[in-house]
Amino acid sequence: MHKSVGREKKAVQKSILLADDNRTFLMYIGILIKKLGFNLLTVRNSLDALRSIKTEPVDLVILDVHMDTLDSITALRHIKSDVNSVHVDLIMISTDISSETIKTCSDLNCFDYLQKPVNVDCLYESINSFFLPRRLGRKNTRSVQRKSNR
Repeated sequence: MHKSVGREKKAVQKSILLADDNRTFLMYIGILIKKLGFNLLTVRNSLDALRSIKTEPVDLVILDVHMDTLDSITALRHIKSDVNSVHVDLIMISTDISSETIKTCSDLNCFDYLQKPVNVDCLYESINSFFLPRRLGRKNTRSVQRKSNR
């Protein structure tokens, strides 16, 4: 029997870039993302996120809205206006749930916008929604996560 018969193709592991200026958040959410089976790249500001997108192939970026060095809304504009990175999707995260900020991110075609502190189940749902094979017809921006009163 030929060994290659019946051999399944090994699944390509998806990559997520996580950008946040809080080390504890990077570590905690990073552990969760790795446990979900994704490759993870972390950076501590928006400028490094832009550099990483240019040098490392990533499937999804999770970007904190308010960071030092370069405002993340500006970074989002750069990503979506650059022909080499326009295909990159982002989940924005922030304590800022103002309708103006959320609308700006939505207008710039981010995939989702989650409120900090991030509910792990909502993050998991957002990541899984992004990676579903049938992405046709999805909305560009999902609902902002609301903190449970429980």
